[in-house]
Amino acid sequence: MIILFSALFGAHLIADFLLQTKSLADKKQVEIPYLILHCFVHFAVTLLILSILGVKQNVIVLILIFIQHLIIDGIKPRLQGKRMSDHILFLYDQAAHIIILLIISYYWGEIVWNEDFCRILIYLSGIIGVMQFSGILMGLFTSDMIKRNPALENELDNGLKQGGKFIGILERLMIFLFIMIGQPLGAGFIFAAKSLLRMEPGEKHHKRMEYILVGTLFSFLLAILFSLYTKAVLNKLH
Repeated sequence: MIILFSALFGAHLIADFLLQTKSLADKKQVEIPYLILHCFVHFAVTLLILSILGVKQNVIVLILIFIQHLIIDGIKPRLQGKRMSDHILFLYDQAAHIIILLIISYYWGEIVWNEDFCRILIYLSGIIGVMQFSGILMGLFTSDMIKRNPALENELDNGLKQGGKFIGILERLMIFLFIMIGQPLGAGFIFAAKSLLRMEPGEKHHKRMEYILVGTLFSFLLAILFSLYTKAVLNKLH
């Protein structure tokens, strides 16, 4: 079951975060043809991966993948702005996809896998998770924090444009690397170094420091979770 789930989850991450452009993500919310195109991309990516792995009954799996994206992604735009933060809606959306993938994996768990390909797919899933998935979630989360604290916006505008975004990507990739090579303590050094570099004296920047600390801890949590997931699935291949 876990190998099939990792394959389906990998296909989901590739189609949803690697191949989906921002333009497509915006247009699928208002135009049905783009929503169908998005569902077809998931269908095609999943077909390719399952064909390589040799999953039985993959026609049923593919139909379910197409339908679940059509329904969930069709409902999501109608829930936006209904007393729900964007990052919470994003988590609900992704949780719904993951639950369905788990159910599919439970009922169609017999596969013959290409171990080398499966290993590459698992590593790729982890990297997409720490870069794209976590990056989008962090962006939604921090935007919501700024909306609730308007005074933060002026302070943050003084920094390097998109500097925080790229710092976050790099720190999550480094944490991923440290955990993959069995050196999780390296993540502690990254956190300590970042904290020292971003420390500012006085009360003037108190809100900004709290914003940075919360964002850093959340970013680290996402990186650690994806790293542990990747390592756990890789161990199942042995």
